[in-house]
Amino acid sequence: MRNPFGKVVLAGVVTAIGFAVYKFLLPQEAKDNLKDVARKGVQIGKDVHETIVGSNPADEQSRIDANRTYVAQQWEQAGF
Repeated sequence: MRNPFGKVVLAGVVTAIGFAVYKFLLPQEAKDNLKDVARKGVQIGKDVHETIVGSNPADEQSRIDANRTYVAQQWEQAGF
């Protein structure tokens, strides 16, 4: 199974089996649970992305300025 065609065929078969199980064998409650888990996963991904990248550069600059002010106050309290 080292050739790419075999891998594509295997991926297609696995996808088809997964679709058939989802469509015909799972009860509606299980489908709803899977959809809910998928929605939560997407939301977590969006939250992580927003945390890492930041939503707005102006917000990021204000956080940086607030942090600098806080650190400067700590240095002053420490006597430097």
